[in-house]
Amino acid sequence: MLPSLRSLKDARLDVHKRVSALNAHRPIKTHTRVYTTGPKAGTTRTVARYGPRVICDGAKTTLVEVLLPRARAAAQQMLATPLLWDQLVTDTGLLSPRIEVNGHELGEARDVCDRTTRNHLRQLKAHSFITAYKFRGREHSFYLWVNPALVWEMPVESPKTALSADSKSTLNPSDLSTNGKYFPPTEVLETLETQIRKVVPVDKSALQPGQEPTGTPLLEPQGHRDGAADAGQASKSRHRGRAAARAAQQAAAPEPSAEAQQTARVDRFVVEFWTMAKLLLYPTHHFTEAEKQKILRAIWQGQYKPALTAAAPAKWDLVHRYLLDRLVLVREYVQRHPDPQECYLPLPYAMVHRGRGYFDAENEKGFAGTRLWLAKKQNRPKGGLTALDRALQLAETELRQRQSLDRGEKVPASDRAKRKDILALHWYHRTEVKRIGGEEGLYLYHARLSMLGLATTMAVGAEA
Repeated sequence: MLPSLRSLKDARLDVHKRVSALNAHRPIKTHTRVYTTGPKAGTTRTVARYGPRVICDGAKTTLVEVLLPRARAAAQQMLATPLLWDQLVTDTGLLSPRIEVNGHELGEARDVCDRTTRNHLRQLKAHSFITAYKFRGREHSFYLWVNPALVWEMPVESPKTALSADSKSTLNPSDLSTNGKYFPPTEVLETLETQIRKVVPVDKSALQPGQEPTGTPLLEPQGHRDGAADAGQASKSRHRGRAAARAAQQAAAPEPSAEAQQTARVDRFVVEFWTMAKLLLYPTHHFTEAEKQKILRAIWQGQYKPALTAAAPAKWDLVHRYLLDRLVLVREYVQRHPDPQECYLPLPYAMVHRGRGYFDAENEKGFAGTRLWLAKKQNRPKGGLTALDRALQLAETELRQRQSLDRGEKVPASDRAKRKDILALHWYHRTEVKRIGGEEGLYLYHARLSMLGLATTMAVGAEA
């Protein structure tokens, strides 16, 4: 199970108690005072004084009012992103997330100078309130790691006791990393094929007018596809060995036909579209599995079926890109008109009257009406693309390339996608998007992570 966060109130109370205990155990210095004048002339007096405070009030305030809230927000962000679970729990125990700190900004927040903030941080690090810091680029910009005991609930269940004897194959994040320091990508990544298999592919028989339907209709209850995966699983159980299962799977797996490849390609389009639409347009809604099937069918029949039928297969990726861009335009419009009287999003599918769902092609006041929005944006100089649009498109493109390379596919990729692993690539683009677009840019970036299968559909709007 994932670790749980401490409440900010408990963490601040813990800091107060620890600072009070440290200051209460300060060494006592004695000083002998000799009176030279007055009625007590010639007598001496021994005075006991405490030494300077171990942690001053300013350092404690910096920790509880600035650093702790930032560390907790970063931890919430990591919990919402499975790609980063490797950095939470390792074989050496819990780790706290790093937070970006700027000396000038920190001084302005506390109304003190840079030198004072550095003194405060040195006191906090000397007594393990801060476990480490690392300068990045310049001396006034650095990363900080807050003590994990102030961020997470302690103690955390160890890997040996986390899985009982009668437990099944439950994934425990504490078992994902075995190095304790470096964090390469592991099996925690949920591939796009896994997501497609979960939601069940959409029927694309309309793309092939002369084709006869075969097998279990897709999008029907219990519908599935028999193929190489089933053969591989059967071989594994029969031969009880990975090597034998892999050999049997390769031998029994015919080359997928062009029709099967097109079906899988459009399946991916529909799943990616709904994953991104769920985060951007319906972040607080909870849909059942039956409702998700209706939504996928509505997206396919209302948006992708007419667009892909009219376009050549070589243009399908461009059609998919335009539909995703229209989702971002809808989110921007909703944010500009928060009043429900001005802007109201109906359900993605029609519940009572046919064609009234938001993604139905018949609903001209729904998503179908955003075609003109995209056309107006593309008519602007440079295609209407902002710096944030270009950064998000570059991030999505290079993350897709890295995923393909990790699967062993030979695809053209940029030098950065070839050189960096998926985790390093994620941090690079996340930093760039945050620099350009701030919190809104991060939200759009994490929506693309979810679309690519690199993040869950949990709320990712937590403060970074």
